[in-house]
Amino acid sequence: MAWALAIGLVFLGLSDVWSGEHGRESVLGLWTISWGKGAGTYANHNHFANWIYVAAVFCGGWILHERFRRDRKANRWELIAMTIATAFGLVMAFLAASRSGSIAFVCGATAFALSIRTQLRRKSFALAASVLLIGAVVVGLLAGEPLVHRFQRVSSSTSLLGKTEIWRDTARVLPPFALFGAGAGTFARVFDHYKTDHGDSTFSHAENDWIELFLEYGIPGALLICLGLALVLRSAFGESISPLGAGALGALVVFAVHAGGEFVAHIPANLMLAAALAGFASGRSIIPNSQAATRNPQVLAWLLIVVSALQGFAWWNSWQAARSDAPLPLIERSLAAWPFAVNRHIGELRAVAKENPNPARAAVFDARVNRALQLDPLNWELRVEQTWFDLAYSTDTTRTLSNAWLTVRLNPLQGEIPLRYARHFARRDPDLALNFLAAVHPGIPAHRHDALELAWNITHDPAQLWKLTPNTVPSLRDLIRVALEQKLYPIAAQACQLLEGRIDMGIQARLYFKAQRPDQALRFLEKGSGLRIQALTQMGRTAEAIEESRELFARYKSISESTFQPTTSFSALLTNYQRTPKDPAAALLLAEKCAAMEPTEFPVLSNLAAAFPNEPRIAYLLFQSQVAAGQSNAAAETASFLVDRLPAK
Repeated sequence: MAWALAIGLVFLGLSDVWSGEHGRESVLGLWTISWGKGAGTYANHNHFANWIYVAAVFCGGWILHERFRRDRKANRWELIAMTIATAFGLVMAFLAASRSGSIAFVCGATAFALSIRTQLRRKSFALAASVLLIGAVVVGLLAGEPLVHRFQRVSSSTSLLGKTEIWRDTARVLPPFALFGAGAGTFARVFDHYKTDHGDSTFSHAENDWIELFLEYGIPGALLICLGLALVLRSAFGESISPLGAGALGALVVFAVHAGGEFVAHIPANLMLAAALAGFASGRSIIPNSQAATRNPQVLAWLLIVVSALQGFAWWNSWQAARSDAPLPLIERSLAAWPFAVNRHIGELRAVAKENPNPARAAVFDARVNRALQLDPLNWELRVEQTWFDLAYSTDTTRTLSNAWLTVRLNPLQGEIPLRYARHFARRDPDLALNFLAAVHPGIPAHRHDALELAWNITHDPAQLWKLTPNTVPSLRDLIRVALEQKLYPIAAQACQLLEGRIDMGIQARLYFKAQRPDQALRFLEKGSGLRIQALTQMGRTAEAIEESRELFARYKSISESTFQPTTSFSALLTNYQRTPKDPAAALLLAEKCAAMEPTEFPVLSNLAAAFPNEPRIAYLLFQSQVAAGQSNAAAETASFLVDRLPAK
């Protein structure tokens, strides 16, 4: 078994080398990863590292076991080959930078060391074990730089916080299912319905296999499973333990600890490895005493082979369908081989829809989906797809709308579901569309905005906007945003009033200003601020705007003072600028000359200020010239233009 794992370590590590060279956006170039980056043959680097760490700890135990066997002399070349394979695997695992995986590995290595402590009395054994553990540390130091960087990043705490939120929500969901559980594999469906955050995300697992175990199987069922695991471990490790048994124990500790922060038990390859190690360890302590002891495993093995063949055939056809111009026959073969993969009916419905089927043919596929939903009744994704299919081809409107509302209830925080239905019915049935908009959860800004915008486009009724807006800061700000986009300034100003005392004063002033209420914005602005000058200008209080502008601009020496002494003629500077019309330096020289002339060349100076908005000195010269010429309104407008372009202090 150890040699099989060693070969697996080498090939898995080489697959990650290949992925590093050819890109981690897909698994070995076969299928695209929907989220994150893969490692080796895995779509998730944590699961890749878990398999390696589990196998490496067991191989470490095998090395010590073979080195100190009493029945035969150790083969040096076998030990060297096993050590190289294990070290290579550990290097690739450390380079994968799995934080939770590395913590689990340390726990497993510690359990391994503690389990062989009684044998450390022999100096030769203690020396070999020390070399083995020190070697693992050295490998970690040499290849652990990516791992250290991931631990140092701020996102480490963010990632842990996100997982603890899922764990807390899972624990909150548990009470209704405490006795009998929600059922195996139902976590995603149940969590989507009960979750309190992350409305636009679907979590397939709890990021903690132990917590998920209690939700899916209930407290009694989970405790029975844990009791069964404990009995297996007791039979394997109840008495004195050999280095090989210690390796199996350490490997299982790696798996168990990592399962507390990931969903490794839901990855078939990882779970099969842990099960094989548990079976190996417990089987070594049991002596078969009947033919049934050997016959039953053979039956189970053949059953596993048949199931794997069916799943492989189904997956192959599904994979081919994703790349085929005629996917329907391939999807049907896939479902015939493995009908439990109900999500493949989504692809089936889409393929049928492209054929624009007649009602009779559409009804056949609709019936297939209904049978599939009997296996997975809470599958909101398939129900959404069926609803769209029925909206196009079914005549049973009552059942279709019932399905639509069911999908909304199954995943109430996913606002995109009712939004899509509302868009569909916006012209067909406006009242129904508004009912769907009322079901959009206000937790996601993009969904709030889209719901308000669609409601206005349907009714042009301000009352509908207020009806869809809870009295919360994020919702009111979204209402202001939509109102400003639609030029509904009274609504925006009314929403601003509800925000007073709940947001920053500067933000409050800016919102009032955008809502065409500069008089209200002034209440929140200090004298001399740029926005205050713009508000005064908009209100027609030009004298105050000019006075405060001069005080403000005087603080910026880079634009209010100049050492330029214009000696070159205006015509020469104008000719120079016309040769290089995009040169800021030439434009600035010409502007200085225009401002110094009597009378001021206002047309040229105005054009220069408009052509070079990022040169505040030119706009300042225009402002000063307008003030000197008594052009108060123009000077106030220029000041409003300039305050947004003042250099940062």
